[in-house]
Amino acid sequence: MKFIKKIMLILVALIILLSIIYGTLKVTGNDQKLIISAVGYLFQPSDDFDYTKMASKPDYSLEKYWLSLPARTDEADLVPEGVEESINNNKAPADVFYIHGTGYLNNASWTAAINPHTATEDNAKFSLANEASIFNGCCNIYAPHYREASMFAYLGLTAEKRDHLLDVVFKDIANAFDYFIKHHNQGRPIVIVSHSQGAHMAMRLLQKIDMDATLTNRIVVAYLIGSGPVSLDKDYVNSLTHFTTCTAPNSINCIVHWDTYGENGSKKIFSSPKPSICINPLSWQENDLRAPASQHLGAAPISGAYTIKMEGDDTSENIAFKRQAELIPQYTWAQCRDGFLYVADQAGTDYDKLGKLPDKSYHGVDLPMFYGNIRENVKHRIAEFLQQHQLKQSTN
Repeated sequence: MKFIKKIMLILVALIILLSIIYGTLKVTGNDQKLIISAVGYLFQPSDDFDYTKMASKPDYSLEKYWLSLPARTDEADLVPEGVEESINNNKAPADVFYIHGTGYLNNASWTAAINPHTATEDNAKFSLANEASIFNGCCNIYAPHYREASMFAYLGLTAEKRDHLLDVVFKDIANAFDYFIKHHNQGRPIVIVSHSQGAHMAMRLLQKIDMDATLTNRIVVAYLIGSGPVSLDKDYVNSLTHFTTCTAPNSINCIVHWDTYGENGSKKIFSSPKPSICINPLSWQENDLRAPASQHLGAAPISGAYTIKMEGDDTSENIAFKRQAELIPQYTWAQCRDGFLYVADQAGTDYDKLGKLPDKSYHGVDLPMFYGNIRENVKHRIAEFLQQHQLKQSTN
């Protein structure tokens, strides 16, 4: 009887201790970090990353290795009701090179194969429909497939191992961009657009471009959005010779970035080690002033759905991506603080249901939430770029 009583006391003490530990973790936000880290560790691919086991390297001379091309009608051509039609038809005055974010959420391997009959492909099309399509009013859109890293690279690996894996993945993007320059671009101005893992690829791409002074002169702007756990900070921008931070609505040869959080979000589970730069997409300024909702030109309803298949079967769900309903103007205010972009709390909205990560991170809707402002802004930057280059040519 005394033994049972002793065991019971030990169990009660353990429960109290665990409750205290969990309470401390919860206050600091580390409770969710611990759960996410545990999920990443338990469900990650069983083998260490080995680049020799990656799927076959994409051949970008073949159309099947391009997620989107101007000559095709695809999800990048969608426009919401009431928005002018797409000019993504090889006749636009500028090109967009678009790199989609993580669509491979499976643990079958550390990197995805390029397969049109998968949920990973569905998610890439989701990105085209809800992100790349924002730019079809200004530009021809080129979007490569690539052997992207699994979501578990961000959940289950150290930053050092993750970055090594991303360096290997980047070789696909480098090859795709080289092919784009040689065979598609024909000297037109270039806008680089990326999100999430795509932003991590684009950061490397800008470093590569930065070494070619002739090529840097063709980059209008780089929208590197939602870098999340990877710092896109002042040190990164200062490491580049030919690019700066965009500090005005018509700045060119510069970088735009933000990570979107709901009002009062504070724990930042997926935040970067150092504060990233934050450009407010309502004012296009780099400051902490709150831009009112009256400056918001329209949020886009979401087209289609995002598929989560963490293990096992990655078969396509045959998601249909249709034209969105009309934009919703004056949807939210926005304010940069401490490297994050804060917006009105989205509780109960479609954005909350679809795009939210823990602690009010609206990572999944970083771009569609500001559809109208981005679509208008890129036109201003291209016009400024063309005007400046015409002036240079006339004075030579």
